[in-house]
Amino acid sequence: MNAQTAKTLVSKTDDILIENLHLLMHEHRVNEAELARRTGIPQPTLHKILSGKTADPRISTLQQLANYFQVSLDGLYSYDVLQNKKIMAEGKSIPIISWSDCTKTGDPTQGLTPNNWDEWVIVDKSNNEQSYALISRACMEPHFPRGTTLIVDPTVKPNDGDLVIVQYPDTQDATLRELSIDGPDQLLLSPYRKTEPEALNETIQILGTVVQSRFSY
Repeated sequence: MNAQTAKTLVSKTDDILIENLHLLMHEHRVNEAELARRTGIPQPTLHKILSGKTADPRISTLQQLANYFQVSLDGLYSYDVLQNKKIMAEGKSIPIISWSDCTKTGDPTQGLTPNNWDEWVIVDKSNNEQSYALISRACMEPHFPRGTTLIVDPTVKPNDGDLVIVQYPDTQDATLRELSIDGPDQLLLSPYRKTEPEALNETIQILGTVVQSRFSY
């Protein structure tokens, strides 16, 4: 990619951002001054973004705008920002928890609310109330790029070939495995390492089934 092509791509991306911000402002019926007041973004900074005078706005500033308009950060650069916003509005939020949190006895999401938990992701309403999300680890590459969000439903019974979250005895953290079912035999395979299959037994607990994975480039 030459410098001129790169410059053109950046320009198009900026144009999408500016257009989407104006669309969202129109939908929320706020002007520049009011948006600055409600988001806490200095009006001169906001004016530069809306007029295209800032080629590389800060991520923190864009996140403030995304939060106010209730869209994802990626959504600000989407051609279908209003449609995506509608989809998000029709979904529900589930918490993103750690690989150790999900090993807690009972429902690991119990008691978590937006008031006491910062990390959430929007999913389809059909997901179970006990569903939660995990962030992939570096060791899971290249099967899952680092930062992939795994949506886990602890109520879904896994089938042959499904990815499951399991906890081995005497371990603090859960791990990811692929379930292989052949007649009465159930085996656990590592999806990202070449290791010998392990027989699923009563000492290994399946905590949930991965029902979706997401990654934004």
